[in-house]
Amino acid sequence: MKRVLVLVIAVVLAIGLIFVGCKPETIVETVVETVTETVTETVVETVVETVTETVVETVVETVYPEHWFEVTKTLPDRYAGVTLNVITENSKPFKDFIEVSKQFEEATGINLEFDELPYGDHYDKMMLSFMAGDEQYDVHVGTYTWFYDMDPYMADLEELATMVPDAPALPLDDYAQGVKDTYSNYNGRMIAIPIQCGIVFTTWNTEMYAELGLPEEGPNTWEEIYEYGKLIQDPPDRYGFAMTGGNNIQVQVLYVQLLNYFGGEYYDADGYPLFDSAESVEAIRFMAENLTEISPPDANTWGWQQGFQGFASGQCGQGIQWDGGLGGYDDPGSSEIVGNWDFKPIPGGTILGGWSKLVSANSPNIEAAYLYVSWFSQREVVHALALSPLGNPPSLTSVQDDPTITADYPHVALMAESLEGAFGFPGPLFVPIELIMDAECNAAIVGEITPEEAAANIQSQVVELLQERGVIE
Repeated sequence: MKRVLVLVIAVVLAIGLIFVGCKPETIVETVVETVTETVTETVVETVVETVTETVVETVVETVYPEHWFEVTKTLPDRYAGVTLNVITENSKPFKDFIEVSKQFEEATGINLEFDELPYGDHYDKMMLSFMAGDEQYDVHVGTYTWFYDMDPYMADLEELATMVPDAPALPLDDYAQGVKDTYSNYNGRMIAIPIQCGIVFTTWNTEMYAELGLPEEGPNTWEEIYEYGKLIQDPPDRYGFAMTGGNNIQVQVLYVQLLNYFGGEYYDADGYPLFDSAESVEAIRFMAENLTEISPPDANTWGWQQGFQGFASGQCGQGIQWDGGLGGYDDPGSSEIVGNWDFKPIPGGTILGGWSKLVSANSPNIEAAYLYVSWFSQREVVHALALSPLGNPPSLTSVQDDPTITADYPHVALMAESLEGAFGFPGPLFVPIELIMDAECNAAIVGEITPEEAAANIQSQVVELLQERGVIE
């Protein structure tokens, strides 16, 4: 028992030393010295071998110099000792972003402090920091739908490039024009670099389709999704569609997808809202009637997680999914349909999600912040993140076309095609507009109001909002 306890302590000590920056040789020596006093030489060799081959090897892959990206080896170290505060999301893909950034810290001596927050809290805390003027964050992770709010406080990255000439050059020629227009440029300035392109796909259960003799290539229209869903439907065990109909951002995603599919527009040529159009009513009606009919009874409360699980569990035979979530359907730990599902571009074109990195214009460490953002934009970094278990959706065209990526993540091969017909969320005041749409669409889905009333409510509230903020007269 004493030997087992000492071994456990030794391994824990080794792991701890790794994460505080000790070299593998030091770890091995420490483990050996700790255990040799009480255990035999054979046991020592076993412990050393295990620590070296498993723990050390894993951490070395991203931290130690012999495993650095080539671009990391070129970084200057004149900002050593600087601390950069970064506000970011707390979901799984962003854990990968934090992990890969460790080698940037090791190479430059710059400390990165990440404030990881859920989506709603992230936006609120960011806005509070702007209003307080306390320069709390040097680097922001933000979505393009926030650019209206962020723009006055963000630096122009092309101007910063001239201030830090030995920083890695931004790969501007490797972004599709639509990607730059959506995720980087705002009000005539380049205020961000894309770190994740988000697009939506249609998904279907191939086993259920084969059982019912439905087309192997999946649905091509929303009408087909509905018709095939009725055939799949067999309550209470099986449903035709995993609708994310709760009062949250995913119901807005569904609404704008359908609005675009039915030919609707957000605004007229003068920027006046058109959310009470016949197409808007039709989109809300399709959710409230057609999709509700083929979805589980509690789908009117679902968000992203429930929609994912509804399809991954085999409860629902069809759904829609962001590219960043597709990899989870082939993960035995989270999916019961591994190998029994497929996907394709969503009918009518995809809404664009995704995230970017930005530098605060008033950061006291603005050059170091730019160095970090420019490093993060490099192909080696983007390629490594695309190979993560979640298959982080790459923003660079060369990575989207890379066979080493598309072999394991075939949805990446469809990104360029999907981006061609993609469209953005309604702005410029995205967050309050989103909350209006979430509430009114959900109210129609649960039957509290009619689709006509929901469309009229969205229109009147968005008009009032834009008038109050001086966007329209």
